[in-house]
Amino acid sequence: MKLAKLLNEMTMPQLETVRLLSNLSAEENEIFDLLAKGESIIYIADKLNISPGTVSNRIKVIKAKILKVVNMVDI
Repeated sequence: MKLAKLLNEMTMPQLETVRLLSNLSAEENEIFDLLAKGESIIYIADKLNISPGTVSNRIKVIKAKILKVVNMVDI
């Protein structure tokens, strides 16, 4: 499942719970917020002044952290 789709299916309380339990870095939190708003990798890269490849790599890390939490607490 794509991370953006997973985030879009969550309620705000679920998103905040996942964010807190996932122990995301500051940059990962920024990317998390932008993904939750439905922004594209290109937009996020431009907004954060990083390469699209870096955004993609961060998304993989975020997804792994979030899926661990989601599986653990069954959100």
